[in-house]
Amino acid sequence: MSQISILVVDDENEIADLVEIYLVSDGYRVFKAGNAQDGLGILEKEEIHLVLLDIMMPGMDGLEMCRKIRETNNIPIIMLSARSTDLDKILGLGTGADDYVVKPFNPLELTARVKSQLRRYTQLNPNSAAKEEDKNEISIKGLVINKFRGDIRLFESGITMLEELCGIPVVGVVPYYRDIYIEEEDSVALAAKSVRAEKGKVNIAVILLRHLSNFTDFNVLERDPRVHLFYTNNVDELAKADVILLPGYMFAASLVAQTNTYPDVKFIGLDVGEGDLCEKGVGEGYTYNPAEYNVGDYYNTANTYCATYQEEISGFMAGYAAVKLGYRHLGFLGGMSVPAVMRFGYGYVQGADKAAAELGCTGDVSVEFVYGNQFYGDADITAYMDTWYNAKDVEVVFACGGGIYTSAAEAAAKVGGKVIGVDSDQSSKINEYGADMTVTSAMKGLDATVNMILTAIKDGKWSEYAGKIDSLGMVSDDPGENYVQLPRATTQWADGLFTEDDYLALVKDIHGGKISISNDTTAMPSVGITVTEYGTIK
Repeated sequence: MSQISILVVDDENEIADLVEIYLVSDGYRVFKAGNAQDGLGILEKEEIHLVLLDIMMPGMDGLEMCRKIRETNNIPIIMLSARSTDLDKILGLGTGADDYVVKPFNPLELTARVKSQLRRYTQLNPNSAAKEEDKNEISIKGLVINKFRGDIRLFESGITMLEELCGIPVVGVVPYYRDIYIEEEDSVALAAKSVRAEKGKVNIAVILLRHLSNFTDFNVLERDPRVHLFYTNNVDELAKADVILLPGYMFAASLVAQTNTYPDVKFIGLDVGEGDLCEKGVGEGYTYNPAEYNVGDYYNTANTYCATYQEEISGFMAGYAAVKLGYRHLGFLGGMSVPAVMRFGYGYVQGADKAAAELGCTGDVSVEFVYGNQFYGDADITAYMDTWYNAKDVEVVFACGGGIYTSAAEAAAKVGGKVIGVDSDQSSKINEYGADMTVTSAMKGLDATVNMILTAIKDGKWSEYAGKIDSLGMVSDDPGENYVQLPRATTQWADGLFTEDDYLALVKDIHGGKISISNDTTAMPSVGITVTEYGTIK
């Protein structure tokens, strides 16, 4: 096996030398460059498997070098920088980096991150030379030809030709139908999205992160003739947008920094609340009590609308449904311990506790509770889920955090386990891992929120929303009108256990105030069922 090669690009020789010592001791081959141009030259000549890239360098900086690498190469890139604000990290990850390490750093932590990124890269790129020798072979059982547009009866010779050419049997042919849409993997689908503004249309930009996994929440906008939706982290393209969508609390720093710079652009911050804006606006000395501040002092209220969601409600309904449907050993796999994910998780625990109390089985219900510390699945998290489904006999896991469901689903598929989706109805994706794997999904209405605001803009009613920070949740006894809900079409209702009528009654009780759900995220709610917290996996 060829030795794994790592490129270190840093104008501080002492840091580069220190990193080299630790990497060489772990068996890696190290190339060093003191500037971006030399680093790009090494990349052209050598087979590099990972780049450690400083941001602040003379001439071309690390952000620009990262963009250039991403034009032709998908190898892991770890940013090294003394800049530690959330906005700096967002910019670094947004240009294509896979990880961001703040200087000064612990060399042992850095090497651990290097190993983690190489492991993930080799799993996604099986033919990479970075693959470990004992895992360097791929076992392909057969080929499936997807979206074949011709007459399959006339394709026998083509099948034979492919089998002779590849030495692998063709096990099936999926015909092309205009009315059947076979969903691509997230990364493939996202690569096909528009990335630029178009003249003559209302341009809506979604801030693009490399690991963005909930972009499908905005698919409805792509079919809206009023607008042109595109995904980008390019500053020049963002400046052309009429509306910018910022999906996540991390973008509070961007709203504080940019809304006054671009007064003619309308900003929609999803999952951005008063506390997020105050924290970034006040900075050092913030007391974490937004009531003590005038949040409007920190951003341009005239061109900004923000919304948070009462995720604890849809989390509650998912946990309630799971126990009512007969599951007694539950799991919660959160992405990162951020406010929205915590509200989902704590609501899930409260819902499971409420259902257990009604059924008189409080002592029989337990919840394993952990965060993956990232919003995507990988081998480490899948292995962790394997122990839950196998050793601990967990029956269903609420996978709460973008693409982290992949790890729960991979583990569940091995034992016939169940998964609960999040944000949108994820059943179509999760069920690809096993028929009827999805119990339900704890949904929140991101697309409904954006549609509401776009309609207001079109009707000349933007002023009714500008400067508002709404907390969106239950507004009706009708589930379809609420911003938090379960999917009625795909939830696994069961007669005598939990039916659609039972769900309607639950919604009515929550909306009417008969059932109270706490949104406090300072600590795990006090409940009668057993909850075991494990912190984070990574």
